[in-house]
Amino acid sequence: FAAAFTPAATATIASNYLWRGVTQSDNHPTAQTTFSLFSSWGPYVEVFGSNVDFPDANGKTATTEVDVFGGIKKDFDKVTLDTWYSRYSY
Repeated sequence: FAAAFTPAATATIASNYLWRGVTQSDNHPTAQTTFSLFSSWGPYVEVFGSNVDFPDANGKTATTEVDVFGGIKKDFDKVTLDTWYSRYSY
């Protein structure tokens, strides 16, 4: 079963973490990683992590972002169906 999944990983160092034009790292450098598992028969899961620097919902400073994505993706001739779940945590 485990051999049916293909792992992948990326690492990035950037001068600023921008999301939709808004800095997530208070204009400071950021380190980011992504770990993924994909299968040829549809299911996948990804985990993204990054340092951040902004006030969170509790009035404290958020310093870490961890995002988890999972779903099932299937190709049907000229149509692709992708159903997923995502969770963003700070």
